[in-house]
Amino acid sequence: MSEILEGLQYKLKKCGIHVLRQLGRAAGVYSPTNKKKDELIADILAIAANRADPVPVSRRGAPPKSGECDRELLEEIETCRRYYIGRPASENRMEAPETSVSAPRNAEEGEYCGLLESSERYTFFRPEGRNRPYQEVFVHSNFIARYKLRTGDRLVCMAQSSEEEGHALTATHILSVNGMAPDELCRDVFENLTPCYPSERITLSHEGCSLTERVVDLFCPIGKGQRALIAAPAGAGGTVFIKKIASAVLKNYPEMCVNVALIGGRPEDATDLRRSLNGAAVACATFDNSAEELIRTADLVLENSKRLVESGRDVVLFLDNISLLVGAYSEVNRHRGVTVNDFMEIKRLFGAARNTEEGGSLTIVTCALTGSGVEVCDEAYKQLYFACNMFAELSSEHMSENYFPAVDIISSGTRKSELILTEEQFRAALSVRAAFSRGLTYTALTERMASAADNGEFIDGLQNFLERYR
Repeated sequence: MSEILEGLQYKLKKCGIHVLRQLGRAAGVYSPTNKKKDELIADILAIAANRADPVPVSRRGAPPKSGECDRELLEEIETCRRYYIGRPASENRMEAPETSVSAPRNAEEGEYCGLLESSERYTFFRPEGRNRPYQEVFVHSNFIARYKLRTGDRLVCMAQSSEEEGHALTATHILSVNGMAPDELCRDVFENLTPCYPSERITLSHEGCSLTERVVDLFCPIGKGQRALIAAPAGAGGTVFIKKIASAVLKNYPEMCVNVALIGGRPEDATDLRRSLNGAAVACATFDNSAEELIRTADLVLENSKRLVESGRDVVLFLDNISLLVGAYSEVNRHRGVTVNDFMEIKRLFGAARNTEEGGSLTIVTCALTGSGVEVCDEAYKQLYFACNMFAELSSEHMSENYFPAVDIISSGTRKSELILTEEQFRAALSVRAAFSRGLTYTALTERMASAADNGEFIDGLQNFLERYR
């Protein structure tokens, strides 16, 4: 702790609890009247070191008996905060007092991990990998303010049962936030990051890969920060398509964060995704779950992806099937029918994908159901189509002929693909699309691609192959 904070801490310890509560209220401490002396001092020091944001003064309940506070100490707190604004996080680091809420209380504590959530009254997370799905770990407001925690942060903490909370699990010590020490967190708000065009390609092809990865790489490439929409008729293999892309990202980019959310899918598909996508964070809400659970799963996975991007990480989020969320929003909002606001909710989820200048990138690959005859799904697809900048349409005709990937190459593509493809690859894709109007068939193209070891070899012999279609 720096000398300026040590001096402030010394003065605060000499104050009585009434003076500290008045000072905490003026400085922006959350609920100062319900805190003990050591907790108040820790919260005031966190605000002074710019490691917690002051909260607005609450006007609810009875007004305080006196609004007086030690103006000299309040000015010293504000001086400290001005000093620490804009300084590196390592200079703002403080050791918590031994009696602080962040110190482990005894050896009976257990270690828990989960994504932070907020309700009207509490902030909590549900431990991952536990047999009790409704077991929750409550997180004290001191932790939220001190470490500036947000919904979607992945916490690893020590927790134990608390008699004050009815024997519920309560976090007693935060070990890490999104894989980082809580004292080292230094991030901007996701919405404040500057979005820009995807400029770095995510290559899916690898040794021994199928044609799926190679077709996507050449004709509808994915860049970091892409909003990729896969239009999948029923039975066209949309979930398998997403699984192949996710597996390729995990293999080629082990440093990237891969989140997968299966919304309204089959339970057996959920098991298959968890077992086959090692290294990915898979969250599933199957069709037998409630509408609230479908929305909660999608929102929580999205918020976790945002938190990682704020820390400078590159994230790929696979969301299958986004069309089913429209009905869930309509049911939760108790509408008699689907409204425009329900479609805006899925556009909000999809629109979060972006490449940023200050942080990392969030790539969203989502599957939308088409051709089902369900008006809601068709309208959801139309709404998302105008928001995407990468589009891959799976063809039911190709699928009926047992072709996979069943990608309609003519209608599929990526906006600004010249930014992420080499000039040779860009021209090759244009030549193939033009050849379809001169008699090239999907069968001939896939057979030619399968005969080449990789896309590089395919492009080298492309001109000779297309001579017959001139």
